[in-house]
Amino acid sequence: MGEYRYVLPNGTARYQAFRIKDGVRTDLAAVSGSYAAAVNPVGQIASTHRRLEPPGRASQRTHRAFLEDGVITELGTLGGQWSQAEGINGDGHIVGQSALGADGVLAGGYIWSAEEGMRRLPDAGGLAAPKAVNDDDVIAGTHTCTAAGAAGHAAFWAGPGAAPPLLPDPATGTATMANAVNAQGEITGWAEAPDGSRRALVWRPASRSS
Repeated sequence: MGEYRYVLPNGTARYQAFRIKDGVRTDLAAVSGSYAAAVNPVGQIASTHRRLEPPGRASQRTHRAFLEDGVITELGTLGGQWSQAEGINGDGHIVGQSALGADGVLAGGYIWSAEEGMRRLPDAGGLAAPKAVNDDDVIAGTHTCTAAGAAGHAAFWAGPGAAPPLLPDPATGTATMANAVNAQGEITGWAEAPDGSRRALVWRPASRSS
Protein backbone atom coordinates (compact mmCIF):
# COMPACT_ATOMS: atom_id res chain seq x y z
CA MET A 1 0.00 0.00 0.00
CA GLY A 2 1.02 3.60 -0.46
CA GLU A 3 0.10 6.64 -2.52
CA TYR A 4 1.16 8.27 -5.77
CA ARG A 5 1.07 11.90 -6.89
CA TYR A 6 -0.57 13.18 -10.04
CA VAL A 7 -1.54 16.58 -11.38
CA LEU A 8 -5.01 17.58 -12.56
CA PRO A 9 -5.54 19.60 -15.78
CA ASN A 10 -5.93 22.75 -13.68
CA GLY A 11 -2.46 22.24 -12.19
CA THR A 12 -3.65 21.01 -8.78
CA ALA A 13 -1.53 18.20 -7.35
CA ARG A 14 -3.35 15.28 -5.78
CA TYR A 15 -2.31 12.12 -3.96
CA GLN A 16 -4.10 8.81 -4.45
CA ALA A 17 -3.85 5.89 -2.03
CA PHE A 18 -3.55 2.39 -3.45
CA ARG A 19 -2.97 -1.24 -2.55
CA ILE A 20 -0.99 -3.85 -4.47
CA LYS A 21 -2.08 -7.49 -4.25
CA ASP A 22 -0.78 -10.31 -6.45
CA GLY A 23 1.02 -7.72 -8.54
CA VAL A 24 -2.16 -5.76 -9.30
CA ARG A 25 -2.55 -2.14 -8.18
CA THR A 26 -5.99 -1.01 -7.03
CA ASP A 27 -6.69 2.65 -6.20
CA LEU A 28 -8.57 3.18 -2.95
CA ALA A 29 -11.78 5.07 -3.62
CA ALA A 30 -11.56 8.72 -2.61
CA VAL A 31 -13.53 11.88 -3.24
CA SER A 32 -10.66 14.32 -3.62
CA GLY A 33 -7.32 12.59 -3.02
CA SER A 34 -6.23 10.20 -0.30
CA TYR A 35 -3.24 8.73 1.50
CA ALA A 36 -2.72 5.34 3.10
CA ALA A 37 -1.22 5.34 6.60
CA ALA A 38 -0.88 1.69 7.67
CA VAL A 39 -1.91 -1.88 6.84
CA ASN A 40 -2.44 -4.85 9.16
CA PRO A 41 -1.67 -8.56 8.60
CA VAL A 42 -5.11 -9.31 7.14
CA GLY A 43 -4.89 -6.52 4.59
CA GLN A 44 -7.07 -3.87 6.23
CA ILE A 45 -5.77 -0.38 5.47
CA ALA A 46 -6.10 2.75 7.60
CA SER A 47 -6.35 5.75 5.30
CA THR A 48 -7.54 9.34 5.01
CA HIS A 49 -9.30 11.04 2.10
CA ARG A 50 -10.27 14.61 1.35
CA ARG A 51 -13.82 15.67 0.61
CA LEU A 52 -13.02 19.10 -0.81
CA GLU A 53 -10.50 20.39 -3.35
CA PRO A 54 -8.69 22.54 -2.32
CA PRO A 55 -8.92 21.99 1.49
CA GLY A 56 -9.35 25.67 2.40
CA ARG A 57 -9.26 27.15 5.91
CA ALA A 58 -9.22 25.01 9.05
CA SER A 59 -12.97 25.47 9.46
CA GLN A 60 -13.51 24.13 5.91
CA ARG A 61 -11.32 21.03 6.10
CA THR A 62 -13.37 17.91 5.68
CA HIS A 63 -10.83 15.14 5.24
CA ARG A 64 -11.92 11.93 6.92
CA ALA A 65 -10.20 8.83 8.22
CA PHE A 66 -11.45 5.59 6.74
CA LEU A 67 -10.94 1.84 6.86
CA GLU A 68 -10.47 0.03 3.55
CA ASP A 69 -11.43 -3.63 3.84
CA GLY A 70 -12.87 -4.31 0.43
CA VAL A 71 -15.27 -1.42 1.08
CA ILE A 72 -14.69 2.10 2.37
CA THR A 73 -15.86 2.76 5.94
CA GLU A 74 -15.50 6.35 7.17
CA LEU A 75 -14.62 6.53 10.86
CA GLY A 76 -16.41 9.79 11.70
CA THR A 77 -14.98 12.53 13.93
CA LEU A 78 -14.81 13.64 17.57
CA GLY A 79 -17.25 16.45 16.85
CA GLY A 80 -15.36 18.51 14.28
CA GLN A 81 -15.14 18.43 10.49
CA TRP A 82 -12.01 16.33 9.97
CA SER A 83 -10.21 13.20 11.13
CA GLN A 84 -7.08 11.40 9.98
CA ALA A 85 -5.82 7.85 10.43
CA GLU A 86 -2.29 6.99 11.54
CA GLY A 87 -2.10 3.34 12.62
CA ILE A 88 -4.03 0.05 12.68
CA ASN A 89 -3.61 -3.22 14.58
CA GLY A 90 -4.47 -6.81 13.75
CA ASP A 91 -8.00 -6.42 15.13
CA GLY A 92 -8.75 -3.49 12.83
CA HIS A 93 -8.52 -0.90 15.62
CA ILE A 94 -7.36 2.44 14.21
CA VAL A 95 -5.70 5.40 15.93
CA GLY A 96 -5.29 8.97 14.76
CA GLN A 97 -6.46 12.53 15.37
CA SER A 98 -9.74 14.36 14.88
CA ALA A 99 -10.98 17.92 15.17
CA LEU A 100 -13.02 18.58 18.31
CA GLY A 101 -15.07 21.53 17.07
CA ALA A 102 -16.42 23.27 14.00
CA ASP A 103 -13.43 25.64 13.78
CA GLY A 104 -11.20 22.66 12.97
CA VAL A 105 -8.34 23.98 15.11
CA LEU A 106 -8.47 21.99 18.36
CA ALA A 107 -7.82 18.28 17.93
CA GLY A 108 -7.79 15.15 20.05
CA GLY A 109 -6.40 11.66 19.71
CA TYR A 110 -8.74 8.74 19.15
CA ILE A 111 -9.01 4.98 18.87
CA TRP A 112 -11.68 3.50 16.61
CA SER A 113 -13.17 0.01 16.47
CA ALA A 114 -16.10 -1.39 14.52
CA GLU A 115 -17.78 -2.34 17.81
CA GLU A 116 -17.40 0.94 19.73
CA GLY A 117 -16.77 3.54 17.05
CA MET A 118 -14.45 6.49 17.66
CA ARG A 119 -13.38 7.16 21.26
CA ARG A 120 -11.26 10.08 22.42
CA LEU A 121 -8.02 9.17 24.17
CA PRO A 122 -7.27 10.76 27.55
CA ASP A 123 -4.94 13.71 27.06
CA ALA A 124 -4.65 15.40 30.49
CA GLY A 125 -5.66 18.70 28.93
CA GLY A 126 -2.92 18.57 26.30
CA LEU A 127 -2.74 17.50 22.68
CA ALA A 128 -2.66 13.76 21.97
CA ALA A 129 -1.19 12.59 18.67
CA PRO A 130 -1.25 8.77 18.52
CA LYS A 131 0.75 7.16 15.71
CA ALA A 132 0.59 3.38 16.21
CA VAL A 133 -1.29 0.66 18.13
CA ASN A 134 -0.43 -2.98 18.79
CA ASP A 135 -2.77 -5.95 19.18
CA ASP A 136 -3.05 -5.32 22.95
CA ASP A 137 -4.30 -1.77 22.22
CA VAL A 138 -1.08 -0.27 23.58
CA ILE A 139 -0.80 3.05 21.74
CA ALA A 140 2.37 5.02 20.98
CA GLY A 141 2.49 8.65 19.98
CA THR A 142 3.20 12.15 21.19
CA HIS A 143 1.71 14.32 23.93
CA THR A 144 2.09 18.10 24.00
CA CYS A 145 1.12 20.35 26.89
CA THR A 146 -1.12 23.32 26.13
CA ALA A 147 1.48 25.88 27.26
CA ALA A 148 2.67 28.10 24.42
CA GLY A 149 5.96 26.90 23.00
CA ALA A 150 5.82 23.57 24.80
CA ALA A 151 7.72 20.77 23.10
CA GLY A 152 6.07 17.48 22.26
CA HIS A 153 7.16 14.36 24.11
CA ALA A 154 6.87 10.69 23.26
CA ALA A 155 4.08 9.03 25.24
CA PHE A 156 2.09 5.84 25.35
CA TRP A 157 -1.37 4.71 26.37
CA ALA A 158 -1.52 1.30 28.07
CA GLY A 159 -5.12 1.07 26.82
CA PRO A 160 -7.85 3.30 25.35
CA GLY A 161 -8.87 4.61 28.78
CA ALA A 162 -5.40 5.00 30.28
CA ALA A 163 -3.68 8.34 30.94
CA PRO A 164 -0.61 8.92 28.75
CA PRO A 165 2.64 8.82 30.74
CA LEU A 166 5.58 10.46 28.99
CA LEU A 167 8.46 8.25 27.91
CA PRO A 168 11.90 9.14 29.34
CA ASP A 169 13.88 11.75 27.43
CA PRO A 170 17.52 11.05 26.54
CA ALA A 171 20.02 13.35 28.22
CA THR A 172 20.57 15.36 25.04
CA GLY A 173 16.97 15.45 23.81
CA THR A 174 14.77 18.55 23.80
CA ALA A 175 11.74 16.96 22.09
CA THR A 176 10.79 13.35 21.39
CA MET A 177 8.25 11.49 19.29
CA ALA A 178 7.09 7.85 19.28
CA ASN A 179 5.88 6.36 16.01
CA ALA A 180 5.68 2.55 16.38
CA VAL A 181 5.00 -0.14 19.01
CA ASN A 182 5.45 -3.90 18.68
CA ALA A 183 3.80 -6.91 20.32
CA GLN A 184 6.28 -6.80 23.22
CA GLY A 185 5.46 -3.17 23.98
CA GLU A 186 8.78 -1.89 22.63
CA ILE A 187 8.38 1.62 21.20
CA THR A 188 10.50 3.35 18.57
CA GLY A 189 10.78 7.01 17.75
CA TRP A 190 13.28 9.84 17.77
CA ALA A 191 14.71 12.66 19.87
CA GLU A 192 15.68 16.13 18.72
CA ALA A 193 18.96 17.54 20.01
CA PRO A 194 19.57 21.24 20.79
CA ASP A 195 21.28 21.66 17.41
CA GLY A 196 18.18 20.41 15.60
CA SER A 197 19.58 17.02 14.64
CA ARG A 198 17.53 13.89 15.31
CA ARG A 199 18.51 10.50 16.69
CA ALA A 200 16.52 7.26 16.55
CA LEU A 201 15.38 5.82 19.89
CA VAL A 202 13.86 2.66 21.28
CA TRP A 203 12.03 2.46 24.61
CA ARG A 204 11.63 -0.97 26.21
CA PRO A 205 9.39 -2.03 29.11
CA ALA A 206 11.34 -2.06 32.38
CA SER A 207 11.37 -5.87 32.56
CA ARG A 208 13.08 -5.99 29.13
CA SER A 209 15.53 -3.13 29.55
CA SER A 210 19.21 -3.90 29.09
